[in-house]
Amino acid sequence: MSGLSRVLMALAILAGQSAAPAAAQDPAPPPLTERAPVMLDGRTLFEVGEAGTWSAAQRAAGISAALGAAAAGSEPVHLELAEHDGYPTLRMGAWHLVTVADSDVPMGVDAGEQAQRWQQIIEAALARAQRERSPAERLAAAGRAAAIVGLAALLHGLVLFIRRHLPGALARRLGWSTRSPLGGPPTWQSAFVLLCLMTQGAIWIAALWRAAGCFPAVRQVRWTALALIHRSLAAPLFTLGDRQVSSLDLLALLLAVGALWGAAGLLTRLFSVRLMRATGATGGALQPIATLARYGLVFIGTLVILQLFGINLSSLALLASVLGVGIGFGLQSIANNFVSGLIISFEQPVKPGDFVSLGDLHGTVLRVGARSTVVQTLDRVSIIVPNSKVLETEVVNWSYSDPVSRLHIPVGVAYGSDVAAVHRALLGAARAHPAVLPDPRPEVRFERFGESALDFELLVWSADPPGQSLLRSDLNHRIEANLRQAGIEIPFPQRTLHVPAPELAAIAASLRGEAPPAAVPHRPPVVEDGAPQPDGAGWQPVDLDALERRMRGPGGISVADRRHRLTTYRRCFVGSEAVDWLSLTYEIGRAEAVRLGQSLLERGVVQHVLNEQPFRDGNFFYRFTAEAEGSTELTHRAPAVGARRSP
Repeated sequence: MSGLSRVLMALAILAGQSAAPAAAQDPAPPPLTERAPVMLDGRTLFEVGEAGTWSAAQRAAGISAALGAAAAGSEPVHLELAEHDGYPTLRMGAWHLVTVADSDVPMGVDAGEQAQRWQQIIEAALARAQRERSPAERLAAAGRAAAIVGLAALLHGLVLFIRRHLPGALARRLGWSTRSPLGGPPTWQSAFVLLCLMTQGAIWIAALWRAAGCFPAVRQVRWTALALIHRSLAAPLFTLGDRQVSSLDLLALLLAVGALWGAAGLLTRLFSVRLMRATGATGGALQPIATLARYGLVFIGTLVILQLFGINLSSLALLASVLGVGIGFGLQSIANNFVSGLIISFEQPVKPGDFVSLGDLHGTVLRVGARSTVVQTLDRVSIIVPNSKVLETEVVNWSYSDPVSRLHIPVGVAYGSDVAAVHRALLGAARAHPAVLPDPRPEVRFERFGESALDFELLVWSADPPGQSLLRSDLNHRIEANLRQAGIEIPFPQRTLHVPAPELAAIAASLRGEAPPAAVPHRPPVVEDGAPQPDGAGWQPVDLDALERRMRGPGGISVADRRHRLTTYRRCFVGSEAVDWLSLTYEIGRAEAVRLGQSLLERGVVQHVLNEQPFRDGNFFYRFTAEAEGSTELTHRAPAVGARRSP
């Protein structure tokens, strides 16, 4: 053994002995069952107990330091088995290493046998440690570490490939949805991606842990860091009853409660699914039972977990009283929403899937939670509404008992119109729409004699509350087309325009070609009972014949065979593409482009492939009437209509 190794070993043994007085002065000695591991290069060799005034930790620290100093030398180390004060002792050269005490010997084993076993373990560990410190072994360890990291990179790439391609393959093979109702990936795909990310993280943690184990110094630092973290987490933070609670206890308690919450949610979900299959009930009808079962399981499970952790529930009485005071002062809003959520779950004035109106908010209920209700509007925006507001304000639930509801559409026609023709036009528009229910039948009511029109009201029934806005728009299109076809005029409101006398004189002089008598300051016209009507600026005539030629000619819209499901439609175009072309060509807005396309449809220039839809800005197929009749000549001539330019 070299001189440097002897000095290091001596310092390590003296450092271990210097801690003995402190242990002797400790008023609370550790229990007799305390044991501490003897380590060399991050590997546990054996465990020792306390002996005399030395604690197990002090003995293990002294032995580990002496073995580390001996392993740093290049000379072989041999242990000698001797006897000291009647106990077998292991000596390393001239130095005392360890004495086998009574606390070190398991029951049924002789102290001499234990000393011989330790001697073999220590000699083999020292030989291995010195061999690992050789240049050749270090190079081999570096190669093993590189191979481990390379394997981890390969597994990482494999999991990444699976994460990117497997969800799409499963969706195509099993017919699963790849989009959630809220947008983005569905729940199963998000869970699969999360599982892959966790797998990749676990691969790298295991690889780095294994690669670090190839080097003795890094392995020792790793064990020291873990021991320090364990001692920090195991240190008591406070005393609850008769139990000292540490950070490790709190972490374990949180993990147990989190696992309980997840298990309760999974069990209630499985229970709900099985009950739905057995009874045919809807998810909204079973939500109160699932909510009650989940909260009950969590409450009972939390009590059991606290008891298993040794926490006396009577010691929580003070905490419960403080919580009650907090609810009374600062948490009453949260408590109000929580209780309101329970009432909503059991009473079910609204449930997931209902179409509701809360003031100006219209949408579908997605979820009723413990604190809030999530409503998705027609614009696919999720609004979070506190549960107390759902109970305390008026809520229109269009799907509460029956989704069928009646829609009121007012229509005014000019005086002198044929009332019977108006009645037929309105009923024809209603009966031709597929979303209007035939039973109850549509009705037309002659409401009143208005100021400038005969006021009618079309009453139709619909079973799709979210689609009422679109249904109203479609019916207005059909009503306008039917009234125009029947020659019935929709009048403009009658208004009286008051013009000051000086301005009237200036206008009259201008019409006669004379100079105005004086400069008249401009004043906006005063209009009774409404806003001024547009003066026609910004409107330009559009020749439908020229428009059809431009649409079918070079640079026009794309006309091709279109396929929908198993049907192929010949020589047609898409409504949204036509709206894009019209907006760009005539510099008009999309709404004006839709009206221009509707004019083409009403005059027979274009037609829907199934003759079922008006002109829409969407994925609807239309074709030119000349294409449908197999003629290359234009078969329709129509007067010009107006298209308004965008500002």
